Amino acid sequence: MSQSGMKPLPRSGASMVLTATPGNRAIMFGGVFDVEDEEEDMESEFYNEIYTLDLDKGRWFEVKLRGEKKKKRRRRRKEKEVAKEQNEDDSDEKDDDSDGEEEEEKSEVAAASVSEEVEPCGRMNAVMTVKHGILYLYGGLYEEGEKEVTLTDMYSLDIHKLKEWKLLQAMETKQDWEGESSSSEGSLTVAMAAIHINVQLGSLTVAMATIHYVTSVFS
Repeated sequence: MSQSGMKPLPRSGASMVLTATPGNRAIMFGGVFDVEDEEEDMESEFYNEIYTLDLDKGRWFEVKLRGEKKKKRRRRRKEKEVAKEQNEDDSDEKDDDSDGEEEEEKSEVAAASVSEEVEPCGRMNAVMTVKHGILYLYGGLYEEGEKEVTLTDMYSLDIHKLKEWKLLQAMETKQDWEGESSSSEGSLTVAMAAIHINVQLGSLTVAMATIHYVTSVFS
């Protein structure tokens, strides 16, 4: 298949899932690209981007969540309103305790308006599945120095609206693996997570296939 459009950068360990709606598409998330510097040290760049591939046309698209732009516009508008009100208060002749309390409340509102949005961090080998138009993302791996970290957080994304990620399960524990066993141990953790999430979502066929794979690899 000849491919066109905005293709993702080279990477490995990206997660991909097929969906019939909207359109006949493949959805890709994350992955890692290793760069070797002059001293032969390896540095890994982990991605948290989303790409879709139109399987009929062979065209790539980078997904930009629609909720991000709207939130940024509301944030800037709110900041301007707060700044304007604060300037008006500064020009008043009276500056009593009530004015101070109002300014403090406005500062709290401004701080809340610039809170960070929820989104999964860059990772590789995350578990992904789609059910009823909702994309579910669980776990994965990333590296901190020479340590390989197994993630346990879970997110969902409406692939029809594409507004924002929703956090379903926060990071509970961080498991670090070092040495030669890091790859197999981390893969086993992610594989077991795949079984769990597919059973919960009713994908018994995929869960049974994963069980068969885990049995053959780790037995």
